Amino acid sequence: MPKRILGLEVSEEGLKYALLYKKGRTLVVYKTGEYRFSKNYFKEKDIDSLVKELQQVLFYEERIKCRRVCLSFSSKQIVLHEITLPKMSSSEIEEVIKGELERIPLFSREENFLYTYYTYPLENVRKNRVIYVGISKELLNFYIQIVKRLGLHLEFIEITPLNLLNFFYPQLEKNKNYSFILLEESLSYILIFQKNNCILCYTANTGFRDIFKFKNKQVDNLIFNSWADEIKRIYKFFETEYKRSISEIFLIWNNQILPDLNERLSQYLGRKIDTPFPSEFLDFSSKMDEFNYKYLPVVSSVVRILKETTHEFNLERIWSRTHTFQFILKTLVFSLVYILAVGGAGVFSYFYFQNKLENLNSTRKSLLQKITFLERKTKKLEAERQRYLMLRKEILKQATFIKKLNRISWSRIFAEIGKVLPADCWIRSFHVKENGEIIIEGYGFSLESVAGFIKILDKSKYLDDVKFTYLKERKIKDKPVVNFGLRAIIKVKT
Repeated sequence: MPKRILGLEVSEEGLKYALLYKKGRTLVVYKTGEYRFSKNYFKEKDIDSLVKELQQVLFYEERIKCRRVCLSFSSKQIVLHEITLPKMSSSEIEEVIKGELERIPLFSREENFLYTYYTYPLENVRKNRVIYVGISKELLNFYIQIVKRLGLHLEFIEITPLNLLNFFYPQLEKNKNYSFILLEESLSYILIFQKNNCILCYTANTGFRDIFKFKNKQVDNLIFNSWADEIKRIYKFFETEYKRSISEIFLIWNNQILPDLNERLSQYLGRKIDTPFPSEFLDFSSKMDEFNYKYLPVVSSVVRILKETTHEFNLERIWSRTHTFQFILKTLVFSLVYILAVGGAGVFSYFYFQNKLENLNSTRKSLLQKITFLERKTKKLEAERQRYLMLRKEILKQATFIKKLNRISWSRIFAEIGKVLPADCWIRSFHVKENGEIIIEGYGFSLESVAGFIKILDKSKYLDDVKFTYLKERKIKDKPVVNFGLRAIIKVKT
């Protein structure tokens, strides 16, 4: 029997599992399943009871005989976001990400979470697009302890929906844009990507339980339409912002309960919605019934190990096998052997170098004389050093201001400006200078609307000292318009 690997996708409420093995160049899905916990063990921090329950389910009822496991997480205690930042160093990007995560109550302190990210440079713009993911340390450590207590060897961890990139990346054509919609129980994810390059990610708070009502076994059309409209807006934004079209869209959902959801969504969006199969390298055991697409994320986690595929997100920042007790124990054993070998050589070297100690002392005296000579020349360098410290102080002041500027919630500023913008006015450009000054240029159909707009902005809790920079009357397509420009200062909290 080929060696098997077990994939587990865990959340606070339950888990999904998939058992795979490699057959030539093909990966065979041998068994899949789902189990809901009898209570919220994570909330109660009850490791012992959960271990006993999983031993009964996995090893005795499902008769799973496997020791290698790949663990993936699907939880509301995981944050997957995207932000656009100006060009900056890695340390500065990490400061921004930590600041964004600390705004979330669950991650209010840095010791409460772990994170990783990837930076994508934007074309023709001196900015970076950053996709980052944060996970609760408590959730991560809880399930790592569960895996250890079950006697399983943890190969790697993955984050849903990023684990699906392991499945899609090897099968894609270059220079085409693809997307998948993952409909989980309580959340849904929309990712747009190329081969080995994730372009956009979005998380929606609508899940399968919201769309499909299990009591009456019917689709809630109101929630479905709202969810589909949200997806439609994401695709429209992408195609408008990036000037690209999406070649294929895949839907991953519970197709055994609601088999026609892809057709229903396709009809609503006016786009073809495909299923992710057939696959070039994935096959299914003859003992399995029809494959449920909802297990594809946990299957994709195992694909990473068996197919040796990967995506651009460095999850070793969150967890690595080098953190496990077994790895540390092996490292200590090899280190002990190395120390003994080096120690023997050290004893021999001691007597050899002892004879040269007197020569070294003589050399030391000569060096001390040179040091005394060089110290006399340091007075000029000290003056240069003082000038440098003054310059450094000024630079640090500027850096502190920029750091505070980067922590500002731009989405709130944009939302407030859009909220008070009159219906007969529109903004042509929005520019932010390094000193915190905002330059806004636009058009309006009347002086009264433009004047009203600046009065409202002047009372904003985010902006200060709002003034016109120019005001011109002109015609566009024989219609009189007012071309205006204004400046304002961002209020930065000290």
